[in-house]
Amino acid sequence: MARMLLLVILMLSGLNVQAHLIIKDAWVREAPPRSRTLAMFLQVTNHGDQPEVINGASSEQFSKVELHETSFDKGMMRMKHIPELTMKPDQVLDFKPGGMHIMLMNPVKIFKAGDQVDIKLHMKNGKKKAVRALVLSSPPVSAGSATQEHHQH
Repeated sequence: MARMLLLVILMLSGLNVQAHLIIKDAWVREAPPRSRTLAMFLQVTNHGDQPEVINGASSEQFSKVELHETSFDKGMMRMKHIPELTMKPDQVLDFKPGGMHIMLMNPVKIFKAGDQVDIKLHMKNGKKKAVRALVLSSPPVSAGSATQEHHQH
């Protein structure tokens, strides 16, 4: 019995390795019906005592998901793929319009306001963090009401 309890505790502790990454205010901007890209915005906080490295993302709802950053260069707005983001302990990253965002490419369906989008953030250590976001037609007034956090189980 004690051996079984220990096994269960070890299994559950492995499942919550990313529990210290807290996701808040996740939302996706609704795009025109024929658009092949959408953008997800959120806030990620590393409440752990070790750095975390986000090195990708994926979703069954899109053929490709990438971390991007918007910048202005010579008067032109440009988007750049970010292959990896290192988060220090207690660091907060804001993915917001005009800055960092998660680019969602080639959706499997047309997403409308009220739909949910699910992605997984990939960590360099092999773990994944599930994120669920609500599709909105305009940025939320109180983004906290449009978010849910899910842990990978």
